[in-house]
Amino acid sequence: YEQEWHSSAALASPSSGSQGRWLVVGRADQELVAALVAILHERAVVVDMSDSERLLKCISDEAWDVVVHAAAVDADAGQQDVLESVLRVGLSIASRLRGASRDEVAPLLCVATFGTQCTRVGAAVPAPQHAGVWALLRCMRSELKGVRALAVDLQGSAASWSGPAVVQEVLRCLPGGG
Repeated sequence: YEQEWHSSAALASPSSGSQGRWLVVGRADQELVAALVAILHERAVVVDMSDSERLLKCISDEAWDVVVHAAAVDADAGQQDVLESVLRVGLSIASRLRGASRDEVAPLLCVATFGTQCTRVGAAVPAPQHAGVWALLRCMRSELKGVRALAVDLQGSAASWSGPAVVQEVLRCLPGGG
């Protein structure tokens, strides 16, 4: 398995490719969630990770282009809670696909983490507690047919996290994306 790293500069403005419906999992008061909502406006719906009933209903009952799980960038989010939530979201997407028409495409599941990956030789990993999310996503991609998943590891401080950079990374993975 080969890992490839790319640094991304923040976009000056969101691409027109950010059209579509985005489900953002996280607290509305999180800086990253607020930045995504500011970019996506009415295209984004925010659901708190702790409201698992509403979250799973949104995934099963509505069509989404992207599901961004931002709970792992929350300093107060427990490791087990985040892993369980990401797993439930992935399984809900897979379950929806089983009952879908052949033409339906799963939403892209993007999980944002903070400081879980070492990007330079010899550098410390500042926040390894959510690194397991990366392994979970690799398993989802290989085991859950039709589930598309990616992780975006944010570096720096919360003040430097960029909604446009996350949007840019997600758009790169969508069909016809940047």
